[in-house]
Amino acid sequence: MASVPRLTVMLAVAALLLVGAGLIVGGPDPGIEGAYFNRSIGGSDTQVLLGHDGGLLDPRDGNLWLGAGLGLAVAAASVLVAARRR
Repeated sequence: MASVPRLTVMLAVAALLLVGAGLIVGGPDPGIEGAYFNRSIGGSDTQVLLGHDGGLLDPRDGNLWLGAGLGLAVAAASVLVAARRR
């Protein structure tokens, strides 16, 4: 039985750490949604989202860390499969 490559172990450990960080950080904060109604006749009703300043790569979003961890897990698995086929 061949030994597991060191790169696979390092990628798997990094993947576990990133997934753990993603679980600790949690999901994105959607902000506060509120509807403000203008009582004047003919005025439009507006709905706004307050407090959401995060983007796609916001580090306060746990989904970013979960995705990075899952990507590294796939990389570790592919390195392991490539090493086993040799």
